[in-house]
Amino acid sequence: SNEELQSYIWLKTLPVNTKVFGFCSDTSSKHIIGFDKFDKPWDNNNMEFKDNVINKTPSDIKSFLKSRDYDYFIIDSTCINNFGINQTNNLINQTLSSNLFTTAHQTQGMILFKVL
Repeated sequence: SNEELQSYIWLKTLPVNTKVFGFCSDTSSKHIIGFDKFDKPWDNNNMEFKDNVINKTPSDIKSFLKSRDYDYFIIDSTCINNFGINQTNNLINQTLSSNLFTTAHQTQGMILFKVL
């Protein structure tokens, strides 16, 4: 959607080489999430985590991201395609209520969380 695209364009307001983890991005691709925001989807640990992220607790998520020096993570419409709307909403709600992350940017199509 246009809103989701605008969210990814918003990423250019973050510092260069900020590490942004895409929970639901295609694990077979090798890409930069948006402009110069770095993700390593080809990393085996990242791929395994993405495959099982829907079953992780907010504490698990924070530990994983902190151990790999990620500053932010994205939950977007791809998560709905991968996990379904109910599980994606549960993930979002658990993340929001955990107090382990803050919402850095949000639109209808994407939420960018900052790891505290």
